[in-house]
Amino acid sequence: MKKSTTILLLAAALSFGYLPTCTMSVEASNPTAVTDKDPKDHKTKKPHHKKPEPPHKVHHRKPEPPHKVHGHRPPRRPMPPVGTHYRERPQHCISISFNHAPYFFAEGIFYRYANASYVVVRPEIGMIVPLLPETGVYRIKKKGEILYVCHDVLYRPFKSGGNLHFKIVGFL
Repeated sequence: MKKSTTILLLAAALSFGYLPTCTMSVEASNPTAVTDKDPKDHKTKKPHHKKPEPPHKVHHRKPEPPHKVHGHRPPRRPMPPVGTHYRERPQHCISISFNHAPYFFAEGIFYRYANASYVVVRPEIGMIVPLLPETGVYRIKKKGEILYVCHDVLYRPFKSGGNLHFKIVGFL
């Protein structure tokens, strides 16, 4: 049994201003395509279709980066559990001294050197870091004050010597 289907070619409609008709005959698994300009067909017909309406203009907003979208938290790398040991010092880490004890800070994670390895530790309230990671940080407003959150640690920004620093003020 043969079935014929008329297909409107929208690309041709836009470029030529009319819609040619394409008929497809399907027999079992042997499809063939015949257009209205088939060389076997001596009577090439012009389509009697109207020009398509131009598509409605859709005004798209330029997407904003995730860190600027209200109510959206940027993706973050999961924090390793406290107590995780690493043989080598983390790359790009910063040395911090707090209560005369050395700490290392990298990508929002705090480490201490113990037993020939670097151990992930929970930071202490009052610690100060000179910067926060580029990803995984978001702002919240708590009691009318803007705080930054990274790995569930709350940081209060402040200026010291003309530079911005961040002090740990709590945890989520």
